[in-house]
Amino acid sequence: MPHSDFPETTADAAEAKRPEFDRFAMERVILFSDAVYAIIIITLLALDVRLPQSAAGADLVPLLVATLPKLGSYALTFLVVATLWRVHLRRFRYLLAIDSKFVSGNTLQLMVPGLLPFSTSLLSGHLSPLAVTLYAGNIMATSAIAWLSWSHARRQPELVSALLTATAQREDDRRTFVPILVFGMSIALAWWSPKWAATSWLLLLPGNRFVCWLERCPVVSRIQR
Repeated sequence: MPHSDFPETTADAAEAKRPEFDRFAMERVILFSDAVYAIIIITLLALDVRLPQSAAGADLVPLLVATLPKLGSYALTFLVVATLWRVHLRRFRYLLAIDSKFVSGNTLQLMVPGLLPFSTSLLSGHLSPLAVTLYAGNIMATSAIAWLSWSHARRQPELVSALLTATAQREDDRRTFVPILVFGMSIALAWWSPKWAATSWLLLLPGNRFVCWLERCPVVSRIQR
């Protein structure tokens, strides 16, 4: 009698729906992600902030002043990377397990921000429309890919905790939307004035505060319900 004639047991059905990677594998993914953020991205950012090799014996004050654009770009990108890592941390708090699609998405979302040291060096050395576009596009792509990977996971009941409520999902969506909107607007602005485009990134702070207000606003909460 062919094997397909045997009825599928409950255990077989449960095994078929089981995620491909268990909790241990998920911890390995977290460790790898932290290493990419901390070692590869942050360390490479810091290595780019240095005095020129021809600075030996020169007056230090003008040299330090000349490095201010690099220091500013480093500080900006450090805060961006810290925010991306915090979002990554918050999402993993709701995960019970992961599957191969999530692992692929997580790997891709680490590859794209891995280019931030390169796009930051362009920004600090050549504040041009193209440099701003590449930098802002790098961050937008990172946020979008991370959100797509997370969206896949939260649609799988076997991967996420019951603590992930609809309200928490809306909050995450809004926090993802703000940087994509701000950096997207800056790309259009960059072709008129790169300096104003870079200045517009300061809108991230009031934008995030506005999102927090929306999350607590009684009127918005009633509309969403």
